[in-house]
Amino acid sequence: MKTSNIAWLALLVLLELPAFAQDLTSLLEKARTYDFGQDSQAIVALEERILVESKSVANRSSMAQQLTTELQRPDAKPGFKQFLCRQLALIGTAAQVPILAELLADPYFSDMARYALARIDDPAVEGALRATIPKAQGKTLLGVIDTIGSRRDADASDLLVQLLNSPEPAVQAAATAALGRIASPVAAEALRRRAETLPVPLPDSLADACLVAVENLSKGELQQADNLALREQLLRTVFRRSTTAQFKATALKGLLARGGKEELTLLVETLRRGNAELQRAVAATVVPDLGNLQHIDAVSSLLPQLPPDVQIIVIGAFEDYGSGTTGVTTAVREAGKSADPGLRLAVISALASLGDSSDVDNLVAFAVNGAPEEQRQARKTLVLMSSPTVNTRLAKLLETGDEKSQLVLVEVIGQRQAREASSQLLDIARTRPGAAAIEAVKALGLVGGSEELSPIVQVMLSSGPDLQEQAVQAVLAIAHRVQSEQECASTLVEKYQKGDLTAGGRLAVLQVLGRLGAAPGLPVIIAALRDSDPEVSKEAVLAASNWPDAKPAPDLLRIAREPSNASQQVLAYRGYLDVIDRDRELSPDDKVRQYEAAMSLAPADVEKLRVFSKLGQVPSFSALNLAVKLAGSSAREEAIASAVSIAQKVYADNTGLARLIVQKLSESTQNEQLTAQCRALLGQIDKLDSARPEAFPAFRVVPINPDSRFEAAAMVDVNRDGRLDIYCGGFWYQAPNWSRHLVRQIAERDNYFLDFGAIPTDIDGDGWTDVVSGSWHGKDVFWIRNHGGTGAPFETIKIDEPGNLETLLGLDINGDSRLDLLPNTVGSIHWYESRRDASVASGARWIRHDLPGDAAGHGIG
Repeated sequence: MKTSNIAWLALLVLLELPAFAQDLTSLLEKARTYDFGQDSQAIVALEERILVESKSVANRSSMAQQLTTELQRPDAKPGFKQFLCRQLALIGTAAQVPILAELLADPYFSDMARYALARIDDPAVEGALRATIPKAQGKTLLGVIDTIGSRRDADASDLLVQLLNSPEPAVQAAATAALGRIASPVAAEALRRRAETLPVPLPDSLADACLVAVENLSKGELQQADNLALREQLLRTVFRRSTTAQFKATALKGLLARGGKEELTLLVETLRRGNAELQRAVAATVVPDLGNLQHIDAVSSLLPQLPPDVQIIVIGAFEDYGSGTTGVTTAVREAGKSADPGLRLAVISALASLGDSSDVDNLVAFAVNGAPEEQRQARKTLVLMSSPTVNTRLAKLLETGDEKSQLVLVEVIGQRQAREASSQLLDIARTRPGAAAIEAVKALGLVGGSEELSPIVQVMLSSGPDLQEQAVQAVLAIAHRVQSEQECASTLVEKYQKGDLTAGGRLAVLQVLGRLGAAPGLPVIIAALRDSDPEVSKEAVLAASNWPDAKPAPDLLRIAREPSNASQQVLAYRGYLDVIDRDRELSPDDKVRQYEAAMSLAPADVEKLRVFSKLGQVPSFSALNLAVKLAGSSAREEAIASAVSIAQKVYADNTGLARLIVQKLSESTQNEQLTAQCRALLGQIDKLDSARPEAFPAFRVVPINPDSRFEAAAMVDVNRDGRLDIYCGGFWYQAPNWSRHLVRQIAERDNYFLDFGAIPTDIDGDGWTDVVSGSWHGKDVFWIRNHGGTGAPFETIKIDEPGNLETLLGLDINGDSRLDLLPNTVGSIHWYESRRDASVASGARWIRHDLPGDAAGHGIG
């Protein structure tokens, strides 16, 4: 697992770049002798100058003229001339067109001259390109034609039409493609005539150009009757005379936009009687974009007559139509009766968007008894279905289903966050043995609210070890989600103090109290530290070690001093270090004093390394001085490593003192890596000392919370005031004064807060930015809901437990313009898609997509 880093929150202020010291003329003189294969230092300096100065409109014209003069020099080297052309692509104007045009017919410079001309926005460029056509040949001519097409020069149409009769096939093809992109009336008509006169089959290059022309004819001139007629003629010609399935399908798609009966008949006949390749192409290209209900009904009626592989494509296209198209849904359900396994799988998938509660029973049957792939897809579909009555049907089936069905239903209900099934889940948790009860409690952890908290606590206190472990997680999840940590802790304290709990129940209460971190639980934990039952006292040590501040520190320190129980002594020592480190109210100097005292109490040398690790995270010179002092002990290299880590954080506050200390560390260490780090740090110190604000761009560090130890941060407009605030771990910092506001309490384990990410996005669609995160130790991914203007506190909502994760990425994986979630997990790989759903308490559901297992590894992403 990665080494923890202190997340320093800072504002960075960029200072203005100064002008280059050298003038352009001097730089040109130095670069003038450059050619390919020679030292490019002078060229790089000139390019940087041009890039900077090109930001000024006033400078661009004069610079372009200077470069043009250089381009005309008879002694200019080929490499330098090509470089000048590249720069004129950036700053060139109409004044440079004649000079660049002279190079168009030169095979050696033609490509680079066209590169420059193509980026100059002036009609003179088109004139220069047209004038070159009669003079150019070979690849040069092909390049000029291509550039004319890219610029859509309608005045070049006649010239290009003449080139359609060129004896060179490559020139014919280039002119054809250019006419398609230009799509002027002359160009489009020429393509139509050629497509009608050439023998069948129509060349693919000509069919493609005709379709490109159709697309371009619709841009801005769609309402002109002549263009509409020409577009239709081109489409019909391609459909009739091309034998390439994809071109025919694309042409048919364009024709169907008219919405007429003739075009509908064409669609039906093509699907019914076309060859297999054409059927598949029409299904994939035309069906997804049918905008006419009559067309949709016609295709759905035709579905049973199509080959299974074509039906699969059509059904996949139907998924996007949703449940509002009754004929489609009926046809898809009928297709599900097929004996073809691939077709059945496509139907199961499509029901996610087309189905409703009447499909739930069949889907559950597939999820329980189907083939392995059918089981996986049926479960996924049940999770994705958006019909408002699906949750009610799932809850009803949960009451009557057998154990296998219940396991499936519980998993689905949990992923759907279906609160409608809470009472059924509780019933299973209370009455059913084994896996069903465990999964029900797990689901309650995802969907349960205030009403379920007390019953789940009772399950936790009365169940066996396996169910109890899951119930502990559910109690914590619900308590955090409904912001009832104090109330939950008080209830557990009351039950604990009655003295009638089982041994397992007492352990579970202590575990929950420690992770809740609510004040009523601390006295019980402190008292349990002295319990005669070693299992209870050990669990109390762990609970105290999880406390969010240093209040249990004296008691943990007492146990760490007692050698009577070696295992608890070590646990208490580690817990003492953790709560000191975790307490945000302790100043850096207070922490340093505590760590210095702890060093002498370390029960073993290996535990001293933990002190060095904690010390290395304290950004103060007092911590640095202690680390240097400890470098004289037996753990010299560990102390030096800690000192270097601290020095990297504080050197800017006192570079003189930092330099002396780092030099001493460099001389003391025998570790090559530490020596290299010291050298690098000394270089940074020297650079900071010699820096002058006017000499180079610099940043100014403005500490916001130097004691923050959270792993991740993000810029988020939390309160929608138009300013970017900072979100980091358990707090957000309000711009512009960076006042700190509590988001949530975050548990800590092994010196890591259980918060390894900060991905801002509006998940529930309420206009307020939420945040997605996850953790290594918790093995979970979750989102923090920003209730914004309602005044309600932030709410932590679990998404899933995919396993240990280093961090997570927010990406639009499926192209729906919404951020998806890709956790950086180790053992397996999944990504999560969020869907807004008003029927879910949180306003959104998450769908897990599994990726191939061989993609798993330590550091994906």
